[in-house]
Amino acid sequence: MKIKELPVLDRPRERLLEVGSSNLSNEELLSIIIKTGTKNRSSKEVANELLSKINNINDLKLIKKAPLNNDLFNYVDDEVHESFLLENEKVIINRELFNNYASKVNVTYTSMHGVGLKTAEEIFNKYKFNYNIVTEQCVKDGNFKT
Repeated sequence: MKIKELPVLDRPRERLLEVGSSNLSNEELLSIIIKTGTKNRSSKEVANELLSKINNINDLKLIKKAPLNNDLFNYVDDEVHESFLLENEKVIINRELFNNYASKVNVTYTSMHGVGLKTAEEIFNKYKFNYNIVTEQCVKDGNFKT
């Protein structure tokens, strides 16, 4: 069942806001971290399968032994990064505008635990944007302290 098909107060994110993280199951917490499921499975179903495969959320060393690409995880490699940069080039409507004004634009970048940081920095540097990175948001921390 898709998350959107669940009653609103049974959805993991809504429950997190309503009752707090200490009242959520490992399945709900992990489904929030996973964010989206697959075409045929909700994030809760993927989380439940992952938890059943490692038996205990504290046994994370088993995850490190899993293949990078399998039915639960997909590793995004440099090919995806490079492809994104090429697609980014295609959508620039006015290159002269970028060349003349990018250095006058100030950007503050907050990533979700480091996701996208490599790509964002490369784009900012390439077009000479002035940018600041919220370093606290770049820390890989599943407890979401920031």
